[in-house]
Amino acid sequence: MSRGGPSISAFAALSSADDDELIGYERSDEEPESVGEQRPVSEPPELAPSKPSGPVYSAPNAPVVVSCSKFVPNNENVVYGRGYVVIGLKADEFLMVKGQYTLKIQRGAVQIDSILYHSSHDAIKIYGLSLSSIPLISAAQVTDQSLVEDTILPETEHLFTPNYKSVIRLDDVFDGMEKIGLLYSQLKNIHPNREDIDELEGSAFAKSFYPYSFKVVESPSNNVGTYINKAWKNALDTLINDCETAESMRVLVIGAKNTGKSTFLRLLLNKLASNEHISPKVLDIDPGQPEYSLPDCISLTTHHRPIHGQYFPFLCESPARSCYIGFNTPQRQPIKYISQLKSLATHLDMENGPMLINSPGWIKGFGVEILKELTAAVRPTHLVYLSFGGEDDNQLLCNLTYESLIRVPVPGFTSRASDIVRYSPSQIRNFRLLSYFHYNSHDKTFDFEPLLARSPYKISYADFSNREELLRFPGLSGISILDAANISHEDLVECLETQVVALFELENEEFINYYDEMVQHNQLSSLESYPNLFNNTLESVVSEFRGLALIHSINTTAKYINLYTPVDVARLSKSLATNETKLVLVKGRSDLPTEELIPKMIAKTALPYVTYTAFGKGAKSVNVRRNIQRKK
Repeated sequence: MSRGGPSISAFAALSSADDDELIGYERSDEEPESVGEQRPVSEPPELAPSKPSGPVYSAPNAPVVVSCSKFVPNNENVVYGRGYVVIGLKADEFLMVKGQYTLKIQRGAVQIDSILYHSSHDAIKIYGLSLSSIPLISAAQVTDQSLVEDTILPETEHLFTPNYKSVIRLDDVFDGMEKIGLLYSQLKNIHPNREDIDELEGSAFAKSFYPYSFKVVESPSNNVGTYINKAWKNALDTLINDCETAESMRVLVIGAKNTGKSTFLRLLLNKLASNEHISPKVLDIDPGQPEYSLPDCISLTTHHRPIHGQYFPFLCESPARSCYIGFNTPQRQPIKYISQLKSLATHLDMENGPMLINSPGWIKGFGVEILKELTAAVRPTHLVYLSFGGEDDNQLLCNLTYESLIRVPVPGFTSRASDIVRYSPSQIRNFRLLSYFHYNSHDKTFDFEPLLARSPYKISYADFSNREELLRFPGLSGISILDAANISHEDLVECLETQVVALFELENEEFINYYDEMVQHNQLSSLESYPNLFNNTLESVVSEFRGLALIHSINTTAKYINLYTPVDVARLSKSLATNETKLVLVKGRSDLPTEELIPKMIAKTALPYVTYTAFGKGAKSVNVRRNIQRKK
């Protein structure tokens, strides 16, 4: 492969790296110092000229953890209003703001996770939820006076003095997201000011934020802010410089879980997207922890502006190319996963601009095979490897091919890091699934009232296999189950009720090809009163993934399915009614939180006939015996 230079193997690139070319994991002169984190730093040696393999950075054992603001509130630098707060920042001060809000810069400039913004009337919407690192808002120096649009009001006039460098206004955003904890209590603490809090806690400054949708974290907490150490800063600068000189750039970021790979990719995305002439693309191929895709999906998305805080893929302005995997791990159906990955990769050559690839945090075993297939399909120009170090690095990298390597070792464990609240992958997946199903696209709000309290959509289904009748039928043509081995058609209702499925549309011509293929291989099953069962995935035909749905129930007498979905049902119904397309449901193994099916807000008392501890009929607990030995 040739992309601005000869390709070299990962092992060759790693072997050619000079261990003396190191950058310490320390705070740069421009970066703020966190409160309560006073640790000696050593000046790192200067970088030697880059070799073909790219720079290699290193870090000492302890990472820096920013868990609060560097800001001392008083009666002068904080102005409270109805639904908003204005704050004056001095040089070297920064804020960690938890919650959801819009930010307006009224004076000077600020940096949000290293992205510089000058004062403007435009608002920046931020979801600073504790599911991931919370953005830090720092006072910054104005670089271009022509970009400054200061807003001086009588109540904030005293902040426009030499004592303050920047003035910002934070406005409430009560869009329903703050109520997710009422439905799913495991996430009740991602938002700072919950409705179920009876007593106000904390300092007078902390209590002053209870009416708002956000709060300034003033003292050390179990939250973590986005911290850009010097090693990351240099690695990001290297990639930005290469992007300016290269016609096209494809950056693959790999690393084990909890190495910060998603955060690093987000920072790179923001730096690129902050340039109005660059619209970076993101190939998100991690179905277990998708950052830019719907749950259990992989996607190719385009971004025109930086992303600060939580990102919701269903709000993406540019339509995404999505593939439904149906599982939260590629290991469940690896061949299907790799096939879908290659399908997305075919679109890369048609896209202009830098491409960033978010990979699964799986770098051992089958994960190596995935990375081999990925590098062969994507042909990355840059490989960023966030590593804990060790001999396994060589074993991993020698299987991959790329043009330039940037290896960033990850710092070791620190006692302070053990205090940080980290949500489990399943909790984060549940957050993404619940936020998707409970978003109202018309009102642009979240409604976390249980779905069971709403009326579901009703869609008729076909229980016949005649092709001409199916082509005329304006409802659901059939259902495909990804792991349907040995499933009886009579058990289809039990397999589908209370399950998450994907909605696919096929043009009539594609459906005919799909139908003929199933008939040829005896993969179409029809049973009176039951939906058609298609024992064939949609990989062999062109189909459009429209979104996800939750099946409420199936009425086999009237032959219709009750379901919930945020998909544009009006458009879908029109397309089906005019026989322009055919509808097929695909079921994978998407997990649904039990709180959605048995919500606590309906009844706090114990539900009749429901138990979480007793075993079902024919079941019993199994205890492992550890005292069994061979007879001598």
